[in-house]
Amino acid sequence: MARAIAVLFAAATLVAAAPVTLRQAVLAGNAPIEGLDPAELDRPITSYAVRDDPGLFVIAYYSDNGGPIRVRLFDKASRRWRSRDLRHDTGSITGIHISQNYILLDTHVNPSAGHLLVLTKSLELREALSGWFLAIFEDETVVFHNSLVHFAPTHSAEVSVYDPRTRRQRKIYPLRPYQAVRRAHIERLRAAWKQRGEEWFARNNHHMDPERFTNYLRGAVALDNPTRSLAFVAAYDGADLGSGDIEVAYVYRNIAAGRDPEYREFVAGAGSPAEWLKPGAVERIFRAPP
Repeated sequence: MARAIAVLFAAATLVAAAPVTLRQAVLAGNAPIEGLDPAELDRPITSYAVRDDPGLFVIAYYSDNGGPIRVRLFDKASRRWRSRDLRHDTGSITGIHISQNYILLDTHVNPSAGHLLVLTKSLELREALSGWFLAIFEDETVVFHNSLVHFAPTHSAEVSVYDPRTRRQRKIYPLRPYQAVRRAHIERLRAAWKQRGEEWFARNNHHMDPERFTNYLRGAVALDNPTRSLAFVAAYDGADLGSGDIEVAYVYRNIAAGRDPEYREFVAGAGSPAEWLKPGAVERIFRAPP
C-alpha cells in the first residue's frame, strides 16, 4: 500500500533528495548562514527537508557520508541558531511540522512505514512515534498514521493520537466495538474467504483474518478544535468481493486527554470530512445509533 501523508495546515516545506551543500540549502530558504559551524557549510547534504515559518527556519538533513540526523533551527526573534544531532535509526526526512511548542520530523522507512520524531523547541527528542503525521490540534495533540508491515497479504490502516505533554498515545482507528458498516464488510469477507479453503491461505501465507482486511485513508483528515472532533474517509478494498473500493466516513469526538473518544461510521456518499464537522453537523451525526 502506498503511503500517503495528509497535511492540514499550509507548510512552507521543501523536501529534497539530491545532494547540495548546507550553505546552498540555507541560503535558498532565505536564512542566514552566520552562526552555523563553518566546517559544515560546504559539506554535501542529502535526504533533507526545510521548513520556513514566520518565527522559525528549520532544516533537518543527513551528511552525504551518513551519520546522524542533523537538525538546525534559526530563531528569527533572537537571530540565533540551535543545533542537535539525533542518533536515531530512521530514513529520509520527508517533512517538518511546527506547532507552538514542538517540531515534528516525518521520516521514511519504506512505503508503509516511517518514524515521526517529536522534538521540543530546544531540539530535545520527546518521542519517536512509529508512523507518519496526519494532523495536529491546537492543544498540540498529534494525529498520526501507524506504520504497517509492508510485505503482508493485507494492509489495514491504523490511526492514533499522541499527547506530547503526557506522552500518552492511543489508537482510535479501528476502534472497538465495530459498528454496522465494518461488521457487515467483515462478514462478507469471511464468507468469501471461506470458499477459497484453508489450502489457498496456507499456500499464500495469508492470515485468514477478515478483521485485518485491506483499507486505507483517502484524502486529508479534517479537524475541529472547539468540539475536539476529527473526520476522515477510509477506503475498504473491495477486490476480494468483486467490487470497487467502498468509501466509509469516520467522525470522532472527545479527542482529548482523559476522555474516551466516540465515533460514528457511515457510507460516505456525498459530503467531505470538513463538511461533517461544520457547526451542528457533529451533533446530528451522533444522534444516530452506532
